[in-house]
Amino acid sequence: MKRYYSSVILVLLIIVSIGTYYFYRSTDRLPEFKLVAVKGDQKEADGIELSGNYGARMRSEIVNVTTEGSEYSSRQSMYEQEIKNARSWFYQHSDMRKLVKEHRDFMRGKTDPDSFYMDKEWIIYAAVSQSPANIEKPETEIRVQVLNVKTGREDQFATIISEQTPYHNAQVVDVQRYDNELQILTSAMSGTEFSTKFRKYVLDLSNGHLIRNEELPYKFIDREGVRYSHNVISHEVSSAPGNYVLLAVREEKVTVDRNQSYSSQPIADHFFAYSYKTGKLIEIPESWTAASLNSHQQYNLNGNRLSVLTYGSANISVSGYDLDTLQEAYKRTSYTAAQLGAVSIGSAYMSGNRVIILLHQNDKPMMAVNDKPMIAVIDATKGALLYQGEVVVDGPASEAEEHMKHLRLYNLTPRI
Repeated sequence: MKRYYSSVILVLLIIVSIGTYYFYRSTDRLPEFKLVAVKGDQKEADGIELSGNYGARMRSEIVNVTTEGSEYSSRQSMYEQEIKNARSWFYQHSDMRKLVKEHRDFMRGKTDPDSFYMDKEWIIYAAVSQSPANIEKPETEIRVQVLNVKTGREDQFATIISEQTPYHNAQVVDVQRYDNELQILTSAMSGTEFSTKFRKYVLDLSNGHLIRNEELPYKFIDREGVRYSHNVISHEVSSAPGNYVLLAVREEKVTVDRNQSYSSQPIADHFFAYSYKTGKLIEIPESWTAASLNSHQQYNLNGNRLSVLTYGSANISVSGYDLDTLQEAYKRTSYTAAQLGAVSIGSAYMSGNRVIILLHQNDKPMMAVNDKPMIAVIDATKGALLYQGEVVVDGPASEAEEHMKHLRLYNLTPRI
């Protein structure tokens, strides 16, 4: 009987929640915004999402704006708020959205975009785990699930690998396939020295047998007063076939004060391209990655081409390099905020050959009134301005100015 009453109460709570949600939505007087073209093809802005808040009420509302309109957090259902938003980082990848849509059963329980490989014939997912680091005979287990797209056949295997030295906190950072060889690149902390190690496990795709177990010749070991942080930049589309992966290392000076509080200051950045074909690390010339003070830098890897995007509040530039030849892939493109019809640049990201830029009509967008956020899209390889757009009120012109005063859009969400 208690179970019966619990079920009734649960149903009533759901009905009340849904009723409350639709009641507030029906009485909602929040303004509508949308991104519209000022110059160029509106299709260039498809997939671009701006986010921030609208603050005309006693409390501000979180809002997202696209070419289709605006979406407020208060209008989202419980499912959208608690489930969908919790994995927004996963669904921002176009390949992950495609896999979930077309292969839902295979995708069940898989959450790491870096662990996937996908081509016209295969979808592969690899995971790694390790035995405790202090045992005498450390082992690594690699679990692989394979889906043949053409036949629909699914296989899986687990491979146990005996290690010469212990590692811990291992994770997959990239997966590639070359003919019948599956190459799995992992990072882990050394069990004997405080440093990050990168290992490549090469397996026979037909049976999971180990072909090679290689440690990359990459040695940055923390020492007194100096530590290193590591970042891996794989292909722009994480599951796509590629010949390179980029390893980024930041060298920092560490200071400990009397209260045992730590502070750090960057000393230098080091970049290496790892070639799956040759098994070699290629040090990236410093001139490719040198950044000025007060600037942001992003790196985009697409096939054998590395693009470097650099921007500050006043200007933005992008340059491309061919990792096969270590030569320039395309000429550097530069724009100032004024050339793009704005006062300052807020943020930017790359998608393919396109640079998407968030622009503001003042130099303090989070504090300004009537900022009127704008978007620009540039073809990095040609330097051409493809699109300019602005956020407007989708409603009566008489109310537009007042609504725009309370809109703050300062985030640009990439959908890769």
